[in-house]
Amino acid sequence: RRINGTIRSAGLPELADASVTALYENSRGLLIGTSSALYRVADGRASPVAAVGRQSILSITNDREGNIWIGTVMNGLMRLKPARVEMLPIVEGVNDISVVPIVEDRDGTMWVGGTCTGLLRYARGARRLFTARDGLPPSCVWSLLADRDGALWIGTYGDGLARYADGGFQTFTHRNSGLKHDVVLALFQDRRGVVWIGTRGGLHALDNGVFTAYGTADGLVHDDVRFITEDRHGVLWIATTGGVSRFAGGRFTNYTTANGLAHNSVRAIHEDADGTIWIGTYGGGLMRFRDGRFASITRAAGLFDDVVSRILEDDRGFLWMSGNRGIFRASRASLRLLGSVG
Repeated sequence: RRINGTIRSAGLPELADASVTALYENSRGLLIGTSSALYRVADGRASPVAAVGRQSILSITNDREGNIWIGTVMNGLMRLKPARVEMLPIVEGVNDISVVPIVEDRDGTMWVGGTCTGLLRYARGARRLFTARDGLPPSCVWSLLADRDGALWIGTYGDGLARYADGGFQTFTHRNSGLKHDVVLALFQDRRGVVWIGTRGGLHALDNGVFTAYGTADGLVHDDVRFITEDRHGVLWIATTGGVSRFAGGRFTNYTTANGLAHNSVRAIHEDADGTIWIGTYGGGLMRFRDGRFASITRAAGLFDDVVSRILEDDRGFLWMSGNRGIFRASRASLRLLGSVG
C-alpha cells in the first residue's frame, strides 16, 4: 500500500528473509516457492504447506484437473492435489533431480525438464523419461514450450533447440539450421503461431520451418535474451541482459539506461489489465512504462527488493513480484499514484 508517497511491503513477515524462487496464483490463492519451503498466502499471512515439507522450490504450475506441480532442487517433482501431496520420482527410486521448466500441452500431458537428467512426460498416470538415447539433445533442459499445434519445443543449455512431435525428436543447432547460438533460455509462441527463441546469441523467429535471426546488427538491444512476451496489440517485448527491445512492424525500439530504464539487466515483463507495461530488472527495481514514459520504483520508495525476477497480477488489481530477498505486493492504483509517475 502507499503511505506518504512510499510503497510498503505486503505484510508477510514470515517471508522477510526468504529467497523467493517461484510464484503461482489461482482461484484458491497465491503459492510462493522459496529456497526452503512452499508457502500459501491467505488472509494476509503466509503459511508453509506442511505436506510439502522442507524443499527448495524452482517452479510451480498447474494442470486442467486443478493439481499443482512443483519442481524442486535435487528432490525431483511433486504433485499437490486438493487433498494431498505426492512425491513423483523422475525414474523409479531416484528423486535427487532438479526440476526447472514445467508445462502442460493441449492434451493435458505434463512435461518436466529435469535439468541435466532428461525430459519427463506424465500422461494419464504413466510416466516416461526421455534422454539422449531417445534422440533428446544431451544438454540440460532449460526452457519448454507446448505450442498450439501439439508439438513440444525444448530449449537446452548448449545443444540448441529440439522439437518433439509424432513420437520423435528433431534437433536444431547452429550447425544444421538458422539457429545462431545453442544456449536457448526463452521460448514463446505469438498469436500468429510464430515460435520465438531467445538465446545467448540473439533472438530467432521460426515461422513455417524457416528461421529468421535478429541480433544487435539488426537492431536488437542485446544478444543475451532472457524473456519474451507479447502485448495486446501483438507487439513483442524482449528482455535481455542489456536492456529491453520492443519489436513491431519489423523494427526494434530499444530501451536502456540511456533513455529511462533504471537497469539494463531485465528478468521479467508483464502487461497489466490496463495495458501498462511493467518491467522487472536485476538491480534497478520495478519500471512502469506507459504512454512512452518510464517511472522507476525502487527500494528507496519501499520496494522490498531491487531484483524483480517475476511479475504476476491477481484479479484484485495487485502485482506480485519475486526477488532475491522475498516477495512484494502492491496495488496498481498505489503504483500509479507515486510521485515519480508523470
